[in-house]
Amino acid sequence: MSGAGTPTHLVARRDDHRDDHREARIDLQAQGGFVAGGETLLLGSLVFLVGVLLAVNAWNVVDARMSTDAVAREVARTLVEADGGPALEARLDDVASATLAAMGRDGTPRLAYLDPSGREVSDPAVLVQRCARVTVRATITITTARLPFVGTWGTPWTITGQHHEIVDPYRSGLAGEATCGS
Repeated sequence: MSGAGTPTHLVARRDDHRDDHREARIDLQAQGGFVAGGETLLLGSLVFLVGVLLAVNAWNVVDARMSTDAVAREVARTLVEADGGPALEARLDDVASATLAAMGRDGTPRLAYLDPSGREVSDPAVLVQRCARVTVRATITITTARLPFVGTWGTPWTITGQHHEIVDPYRSGLAGEATCGS
């Protein structure tokens, strides 16, 4: 196997194919390897906590948007089915507050009633005409979350939802004829 000029310590022998395994022992009582791990666990936990609070704040915005959409939808449906009268605006405010409470939020949203051209009207009863497009916009203000090491960033956010409904052309209680599509 070995050549004529090859040193003997470089020559492979058949019995050297096995590795010299040493038994590795871990001393569980020794703390020599625990140099900087404790701080990273604390920092990692704090970063995780801030991330969770940030996700909760993002969900708060999504939930507020769903709430304003629901308020606008319910108020628009109530408005197109209403018979008018002096208590119409109070009834719409009650529907808005009840819908917001059903969504788990406090307060009263700011309501805006828009005519088909997009201008805001002060009296929602003028919008209730056969085949009229009624638009209701609901707005609420939410606060941002306070995060550790970040604090409260930004100002409170204004969230707006909007919904359109068409007044039924054949409903009773309204003056005039249905002229939809003509």
